[in-house]
Amino acid sequence: MTKAGKVMALAALAGLFVLAAPVAASADELEAQCKISNPIDGADKLCKCVSDKIAGGERPGAIKAMKLTNDAMAKGAMPDQSAWTDDMVKSMTTVATAEAGCMQ
Repeated sequence: MTKAGKVMALAALAGLFVLAAPVAASADELEAQCKISNPIDGADKLCKCVSDKIAGGERPGAIKAMKLTNDAMAKGAMPDQSAWTDDMVKSMTTVATAEAGCMQ
């Protein structure tokens, strides 16, 4: 392989890492928020299962809604769902369905 070919191959590989990083971070954040929401024995397994069932497009809304819920609950309050977007509501419905399926 020529030097130019190696440079192109490295650039392509670096591009794949850049594209994959947000998905991995999103998966980690979704699992982290899930574990906060579910402080139970077996949370690791449950949250991994939930994360696997949440599609990439629904992750951002689910993470945002879970974080807002967890933050409110940490203060002893209920989350203000009136400020939630339709995407957040749909994503949380998907999370609840995934959690139910993963608990069986």
